[in-house]
Amino acid sequence: MLIIIWLLLSTILSTHAQQHLVGYVYGMDQNKEVPVAGANVFFPGSYAGTFTDEAGKFDIVKIDSSLKELVISYAGYVNDTVKVE
Repeated sequence: MLIIIWLLLSTILSTHAQQHLVGYVYGMDQNKEVPVAGANVFFPGSYAGTFTDEAGKFDIVKIDSSLKELVISYAGYVNDTVKVE
C-alpha cells in the first residue's frame, strides 16, 4: 500500500511576488518511508508544476505568490492537496 505524503523543505525568498518551492514526496511501503518517483506536483489553475525525480524531489520555480494550494497526484492513488502559506 502506498500513501502519498509530502514534506515541504523550503520556500526560498522571493522577488517580484514569485517564489521557489522545493520538497519531497514520500510514500509508505511495508511501514517504511520510500521516495515516490514520477509523482505529479502542481498548482491547480496554473501552469506551475513538475514531476518528482527518483529521490522523490520536486522543484518548482517562478510560482506566483497568490497560489495557495498544491496538489500531489500519482497514478492509481487518490490526490493529496496541501495548503501553501
